[in-house]
Amino acid sequence: MKRHITAFYFETLVLILSFVAIILVLSGVFGAAEAKSADAAHLTKSVSLAENAAEAVSASATVQELQALLGETGDTALSDDGVTLRDGAYRVEVSWEPDGALVESHIAVYWQEQEIYSLDTGVLIK
Repeated sequence: MKRHITAFYFETLVLILSFVAIILVLSGVFGAAEAKSADAAHLTKSVSLAENAAEAVSASATVQELQALLGETGDTALSDDGVTLRDGAYRVEVSWEPDGALVESHIAVYWQEQEIYSLDTGVLIK
């Protein structure tokens, strides 16, 4: 009879250790998934901000018009290089480089001082 009780305790101990191991593995997997989800959310927001800035560049004839258009969505600052937009923890830097009738623009989106996304665009000014 004592052998059966010892086997029961041993099997119970193995089962508990198996559950603990599974819980630890799943906790790591869910933690990594949460981090990837947060990165994806930052990238999605950055792409959206860059697209909006590119549309503002295409709708502007001067850097002052660009600042006015971007100013509708957040705080802007005009510099020699272009316009900087702040939207919460995000910062969008839009360069304005005229070359005759063509204006080239580099758009970089930062989140907490880390560049997340960038794109280059241009517009023909008539």
